[in-house]
Amino acid sequence: MKTMVSVEAVVVPVLNDVQISGDVTVDPATVTLLIPTSVRDTLPEAIQVTASLSPNELSLLQHGVVHTKSVGVRLPAPLDLPDIKVEPSTVLISFTIQSNTAKTLISQVRILLAGPAEDYSYYVIELPRKIISNVTVEADAELIDQIESGKATVFAIVRLASRDMEMSIDTKKITSFLAISENGNGREVVASIDDQSLLNIKLDIKPVPTQVTTE
Repeated sequence: MKTMVSVEAVVVPVLNDVQISGDVTVDPATVTLLIPTSVRDTLPEAIQVTASLSPNELSLLQHGVVHTKSVGVRLPAPLDLPDIKVEPSTVLISFTIQSNTAKTLISQVRILLAGPAEDYSYYVIELPRKIISNVTVEADAELIDQIESGKATVFAIVRLASRDMEMSIDTKKITSFLAISENGNGREVVASIDDQSLLNIKLDIKPVPTQVTTE
C-alpha cells in the first residue's frame, strides 16, 4: 500500500487572450493534494496548480463587469496521476475583463531612438543594427488589427539620456515597444523575442565635428 502525504498547493489563475482590469481573486486560494510520498520527494518545496478558462469561454463574457466562475483545478504534469486527490477540486475565480487581447508576429521591427532634441545638434548616432527580427506582439485585439492592416506601426524604443551621449555609451537595452498609429498616437505593447540578447542595441555615438571658420 502506498504511503500518502497531504500537501498544500497555491492555485494560479490562467486567463489567456484577455486584458484584466484590477485583481483576479481565487477562492479558496490554496487546495490540498493527497499524493504518494515517493512522488512528493521528487517535487519542489512549493507546489502550484492552475485554474483556467479557455479563450473561447472568455470571449463570450461582457467587459467591465465582475465575473465569478467555478473552474476545475488542473495539476502540473508530474502530478497528473490517477491516484492523486485534490480537495476541493474546483475553485471560484473572480475577475473583470477590460478587453480581449490578441497576438501577432512581426518579421521586422525598426529601432527608434528617443532622446532630448537639443542633444542631436552635438552628437551623431549610428546603429550597426537597425531592426529586431521576429517579434511577437500582444495587445488588445483592436490594436492588433490595426498593426496587421498597416494602420499602426510597432517600433522598438531606445531611450537615450543626455549623459548617455556625453559618455558615448556603446550599448543600451530596448526600453519599450510602441505601436504608433497613423494619427501619431502611441500605445505601449507587450513584446517578446526568442533571443533576449537582441534587445541590447549597439550604438556608435560621436560628437559632431566642430566647424572652424576662417576669415
